[in-house]
Amino acid sequence: MLSSTTGPPSFTNLSPAAMDYRTHDTEAARKSLKPHCIAVSQLALGGGGGGGGDTNNPAAANQGLTKELGGLLEVVRAVSTSQQDVLTQPIGDYIFFPLSHVFRQHQKLSDRVIELALQILDILIRTCWRIEVPKELAKQLVILVTFIVGGPPGTPSQQNRASEECKIAGCSCLEGLFRSISLSNTCRGMFFEEQNLPATGHLVSTLLETLVDSVDSVELGTIAMKALKVLLEDCLTDVDVLASFLPGIVSQFSKILAPQKRSTRRSSTIIAGTINLLASVLYRVLTDLDGSNTIAITEKESAKKEGLKVTRTKSWFTATSSQVKTALEGIIARNRSHSKSAVRSAILQLCFGLLTNCIKAMESSQAIGLLVDTLVILAGDEDEDIARLSSNSLQTLAVTVPTLGETLQQSVHGWVVSLPRVMQSNDEDIKAKLVQRISAGLKILTDMGVESSVLQDIIAQNIRDSLESTQAFSGKQAITTQFNPSSELISLRSTNKENGSSNQYPDLILAHRTQKETIASLKQLLKTIGATSSTTVLDLADRYIRESRDGSPVALWIAVNLMRSTVQKSTEVDQWLDMRGVSTDDEDGLLEELFAVSIDLLTNTTAATAYIPDDGTDSTITTCLSMEAISLFAEKHGEGFRHELVDVIYPIVHLLGSASPTVQRHAMITLNNISLSCEYQSPQELILDNMDYLVNAIALKLNTFDISPQAPAVLGMMVKLTGKSILPFLGDVVESIFAALGNYHGYEDLCRSLFGVLKDVVDVSVEGDDEIKKIEGRVSSQHNEKRERLTVDKLLERLKGDLEREERTRREIKELEEAAADIKKGEFPRVPWAKPKEEKKFDPEAYLNGEMDMDDGGGEDGEDGEDGAVQKQDEKPPEPTQTYKLIQKITRLTQHYLTHPSPVLRLQLLQLVGTSSVLLAQNEREFLPLVNDVWPVLFVRLFDDEAHVVIGAAHTIADLARVCGDFISSRVSDGWKKGGKAGFIGGGENGGIRRLLVDTKAKVLGDKKGMGVFSTDYRIWEALLDMLGDIVRGCHFDDAMFDEILDIVGDSLEGKPELRSALEEVNADAVWVREEWRRSLEVGGVDQEERYGPKPVLEGIVFPDVEFGFGGCFERMQCAAREFKSLPKGDKRKGFDKNGIYWG
Repeated sequence: MLSSTTGPPSFTNLSPAAMDYRTHDTEAARKSLKPHCIAVSQLALGGGGGGGGDTNNPAAANQGLTKELGGLLEVVRAVSTSQQDVLTQPIGDYIFFPLSHVFRQHQKLSDRVIELALQILDILIRTCWRIEVPKELAKQLVILVTFIVGGPPGTPSQQNRASEECKIAGCSCLEGLFRSISLSNTCRGMFFEEQNLPATGHLVSTLLETLVDSVDSVELGTIAMKALKVLLEDCLTDVDVLASFLPGIVSQFSKILAPQKRSTRRSSTIIAGTINLLASVLYRVLTDLDGSNTIAITEKESAKKEGLKVTRTKSWFTATSSQVKTALEGIIARNRSHSKSAVRSAILQLCFGLLTNCIKAMESSQAIGLLVDTLVILAGDEDEDIARLSSNSLQTLAVTVPTLGETLQQSVHGWVVSLPRVMQSNDEDIKAKLVQRISAGLKILTDMGVESSVLQDIIAQNIRDSLESTQAFSGKQAITTQFNPSSELISLRSTNKENGSSNQYPDLILAHRTQKETIASLKQLLKTIGATSSTTVLDLADRYIRESRDGSPVALWIAVNLMRSTVQKSTEVDQWLDMRGVSTDDEDGLLEELFAVSIDLLTNTTAATAYIPDDGTDSTITTCLSMEAISLFAEKHGEGFRHELVDVIYPIVHLLGSASPTVQRHAMITLNNISLSCEYQSPQELILDNMDYLVNAIALKLNTFDISPQAPAVLGMMVKLTGKSILPFLGDVVESIFAALGNYHGYEDLCRSLFGVLKDVVDVSVEGDDEIKKIEGRVSSQHNEKRERLTVDKLLERLKGDLEREERTRREIKELEEAAADIKKGEFPRVPWAKPKEEKKFDPEAYLNGEMDMDDGGGEDGEDGEDGAVQKQDEKPPEPTQTYKLIQKITRLTQHYLTHPSPVLRLQLLQLVGTSSVLLAQNEREFLPLVNDVWPVLFVRLFDDEAHVVIGAAHTIADLARVCGDFISSRVSDGWKKGGKAGFIGGGENGGIRRLLVDTKAKVLGDKKGMGVFSTDYRIWEALLDMLGDIVRGCHFDDAMFDEILDIVGDSLEGKPELRSALEEVNADAVWVREEWRRSLEVGGVDQEERYGPKPVLEGIVFPDVEFGFGGCFERMQCAAREFKSLPKGDKRKGFDKNGIYWG
């Protein structure tokens, strides 16, 4: 077929069988193909001149061939896509004729030309010769394409000049050719013929080298691997021939799967495919049984050579298995921990297949341990499918491989012995993988029924030695996070229905954060050991529980994790079976002993934290583990654990105030788990049900002068969490807080924390429901009356009432004087003290309608009013509730601490007074004396050096003005001009609130820093304006004070609608006049006719012009502006601002 001719054959020269294809489609395809075929032949033969091509101009020849071959490729591709039946074997021969001249000169032509020719040949192989390819043509094509891809035999791959695209096209041709050969009856055995074995060896070597060299080209590696797969699996069906190529195959695959340079990176698809191909070859070559079910390992002592073909003898198997094991060690070790699951799955299939099909070869090479170890490692894989398949594979192999259990036991023992040494290294990944390996192996041994008490004992001991040697639970932890009780209230209020199940504790890794994965693996290993529930495990738990009494965190950690798996296993069984009647005395006894040890450790830690500012890591770990043990005990006993809460609840709640965030989190999780185990709806309900225990414990600490910060913090958290329900229990605790404040008032942080609790109590009382807010006392409305304008009718009504009261008083005095004179003369009074009541008949209908009472026998209407008043005066007002008394005590205490040096504490107390006044004002008989006591120190805070304290004082006085009304009117009037930092005696007549307002306003207007509304002075000014609004609305004062207020704040009413409304309630006309005067200054004067219209005309009366002055405030303040009653139109004096206020 590759012989030289002068032109392409015509259809008239074809065989008679080919004449049947001369249809319309065939003719059309021939017409489209013929020009390109002729052109390619002419160019390849140099215009028909001897087959040497155009040697004078090779570039032109390459250019022409590239163009014509590209056109031919497009036509062939179009025909194969639309009319595949047209591309028959004769058409293929017709197209291949010009290609043969191109391939004959492949070393002279460009890579692009050869690439196009190979692509055309690939289509011909997959269409024209896809089933029955001629044998001779197949041989020539295999040799030709192999030479193009890999060069002649013995040529190094580095010297092969073929481009990557040529190799891709050549490997694709070989893949299609191999498939055609495997389907052809005549070509199927061509690779086994003696004379073809060298060419076959060269073919295999070429594809292997191409696959090895395709590091940078995924496409080339993929197509080379596919071609090699078809060749080895479908074409080389003679196992002895395949065995002769085994050393080369394994060697080249090792370069791909275990390269010497770890920096070499290949596609996971190529790696997984190569592993699967290696497994397929090893299964066939090293199998225990051949196709006829006879032992393939013969007793011959030497291998009998038949050329290059190998006869597999016993000695050959022994030598080959050893060499294969060496290669497998590198391949498996490198890829069983690969990041891609497809590669790990391929390793799993390789190991399982070798143990299933090649067990004798693996036994002779002692490779079983390697394969079993790999399956155990993959049994602990993060991919659940791989882990499950690996475990099932080991279970299956345990039946077919008798020595598997012993081998696995030896492997686990070796890993356990190396655990302390590996744990001392710095590679956390190696540590975690070793522990996972031990855990998986132990679990498989347990599932297989192979248990060793010695092995379990060694594991537990080595775990302890490893943790102690690495100092995983030692050292110091820097504590920077402070306790914030409110941050965890949502978790405590959430119901257990929302959570669903017990919360998991975080891993205790305090010394080195990198140990998290390692510690998690160790926990899983201990869980696997504890799940066996054997006597050995119980003995181990008993040993470490006894050692944990000394506070060893490692021993306690091992004991807790061993018992956790036991409890969880029992819980899983109890879900399906009622095992309460089964004797578990040993497990229950150990759990109770662990619970007792944990209670002792937790109680000691709780008592010690008050005196240890920074908990050591050992103490932190021990505390957290103790809480985990208590949670386990509660999970085991369920609702019966409620009887133990009296000893447990406070130590755990106390740790919510720990300075360590780890301890805080553990305490929160423990409360959640205990509430779930005891069948409470939520942790909040758990705390409420045991409130008396908690409050008594906190009171005891305060009474014994235990000033640890945890107790106030926990009490504040409990108050916020439980709300109004805790108030009845807090009487003694508040008294204890008062005593602690008296003894330690110089400690700022302690006072702040204690008053923080008291403020929480006040907040909860105010925010409680109507039952808490309802105080048995009549609320007088006389201090909250809205100021009304005095009209003539109301004035006459008041005067009339005053005259009637004076007349009644005069008459009563006269009657008393006459009665006294009669008594002095010895005579009895001539008239009774009260008129007798007129008898009334009982009217049932009036009684049912509510118009009379059963004992109604009073006199006429209005005659018994005086007696009724006397009777009402004799009635004692009801006593306030305990809640009211509690809040009253707290508020009264603040007056002694409002002068504390701490500004934060002063602000906290001011907020407390303002909050409590809302509740205490419900009973004015009790509240007004309290206001009288607190007012002096409260008023002084208006002149505090700290801006935020001044703002807080203004807000608090505003709160009192809203609820006290006229009661503080005289106090506000006294403090209007008097008072200062030293009290009411400071500042003289020019001090007080007035001076504070004027000075603050001056600072705001004279702000040179440009802070504007963000300045401190502006914030104080806003707070003072808000305070004035409430004072004006709720208090009564003289007109002079009102004028002064209006003069100072009159130009600030535009942005304060509430203050403006309050001032208008007092004197709307004055506010209007002030506003008009301010507007007149802005426009430069007042035009009477334009703004107000013409003056009214009335005979005998002259109406003056409206003048806008500064008011009497400036006269009394001796201000320079007192000389000016008004400004002439357009007059702008020096020292006056735009509002007409003089600041000179």
